[in-house]
Formats: sequence, C-alpha cells, structure tokens
Amino acid sequence: MTPKIDERNTSIPRDSVSFSHDKTTVSKCGKNFCFVCGKAQSKIVRYFKAHENENVEIAEALSFPAHSKKRKELLQALRNKGNFLHNNNVLKKGTGELKVKRCSIKQNSKTYEYCVYCQGMFVRKELWRHMKRCSAKKSKELVHCHVIKPVNFMATVKAAKEVAGFSEDEKTVEAPSFALKIGQHLLQVSSIIQCNAIIAGDKELRECAEEFQTLYRTKWTECVSYTARMSAKEKKYNKTINLPRTEDIQMLTKHLEKVSESAYNKLEKAASMQNYSDLARVCLTRVITFNR
Repeated sequence: MTPKIDERNTSIPRDSVSFSHDKTTVSKCGKNFCFVCGKAQSKIVRYFKAHENENVEIAEALSFPAHSKKRKELLQALRNKGNFLHNNNVLKKGTGELKVKRCSIKQNSKTYEYCVYCQGMFVRKELWRHMKRCSAKKSKELVHCHVIKPVNFMATVKAAKEVAGFSEDEKTVEAPSFALKIGQHLLQVSSIIQCNAIIAGDKELRECAEEFQTLYRTKWTECVSYTARMSAKEKKYNKTINLPRTEDIQMLTKHLEKVSESAYNKLEKAASMQNYSDLARVCLTRVITFNR
C-alpha cells in the first residue's frame, strides 16, 4: 500500500521562483516543446528521433516497441518535461504562452498549477482530481518506497558514494557537501513516507520507514558522512590562495595616495557631501588594503 497524499492542497510551488503574469497567456495550439532544444513541434515523437543519438532518455523511450505501454509512458514523460521547462521559462519572464494539459476558455494563466507527479499544468480547481489518477503518481511513489526499504540500504549507500565521487582507496570524496545533502534528503523522504503511512494506516510501510531511519542513524555516518566531512575539512585547509604580486600592490598604493590627496584638496576647497563621501570611500579602501 502506497502512502496517501492530500492532492487538494498539493502542487509544485510556483513561489520558489519570482513569477510574473503580466503578459502570460494560455496556448490554444496543440504543439509540445522539446526538452532538448526548446522548439515547439506539432509531432513531437517524430521530432524526438532527431535527438535519438544525443539523448539517453529519448533513445531509451524509442527502443521499446511502437505501441507498447512502456514506450507511451516514457514518451509522455518526455513531452511533459519539455512543456514544464518551457512553462517555467515563460513564468520567469512574465511573457509568453503556457502549454497546459487542458485549455479552458473561462480561465486565465493565473489559475493554472503544476501536478507534482507528471509536471503537467491544470486549472487549480481540477488539479486535485487529476492527481488522484495521475499515471506518473504510482511510479514516483514506488521509487521513493523502494529507496527506503531496509534491505536496499547498502545499495543506496553505494549509489550515494558513486554519485558523490568516493574513492575507497584514498578515503576521499570529490563532492563532500553533495554526499552530506544526499543523506539529509533521504532522511526527509523517509520521514514523509512514515507520516503518510501513519495517515494511511499502512503498518508495514511505517515500520519500513522507521527501520530505514534506524539504519541511517547508526550506519550512514560510518559509511558516508565521516569520510565526506573529513574530505571537506582537508579541501578547506589545502585550498590554494592566490596572492597579488608586489608590483600590483605598489601600483594600487600609489593610485590610492593620489586619489586620497585629490579628494582631500577638493574637500578643503568646497565642503560638500559629495567631496566628503569621496574622501571617506578612498580612506576606507586604504584601511581595507592595509589590513589585508
């Protein structure tokens, strides 16, 4: 049993980016946007073939038989991905046409929101109804539940190490902060699944999440966090500091002396706010330079 989510109050937040709707309208054409190049196409699946050799996701989708369910699901996800990127760009600029799933004549662009599962845009009052039956919902929930299964914990650790660039021989990490963030996000996901399982009355899934959290608290530091933190400290201590050349410092000092003298003379001749401000700025610059 998968955790239940209150779809009536759930959508991808648009407040995370400053959006403007001044010149934003809803597209009434049937074209979809390519996520690779951003171009609008009336026959997007046929157009995807142009990118088949350069994009892994497109190549995977087109590798399945023409009318298979898996092929249709993957191609729909790629359509949604391109439209999502286009819509985000339109909302950021505050001008352009939004590509929505179902266009309503009575609704304007402000009334549309994203589905958290498929990233399609729907009228806000109809969004919760779509999310109850969204085809992408089950696959996302299954991925999350699969990751937090206790039996998969060491596989999750291995995957985290690979993406963060762990070197078992040298005991170093290429991206230590990224490795630490992966752990934090995994714990957050397990907590969300645990809460949803409690609400849904799913005892098995709740216990699964709790066991994952126990493993995380006892094993994650040993397997990931300790090495990541040590690598972060070592990188900080070994960071190369580029010092300016002696000639450059001498040149800057002479220039500041000239500017300082000029500003002082101007202030003596005319006691204005502008002249005082100029002298104060150059004095502050000289103090900062001296302290360095």
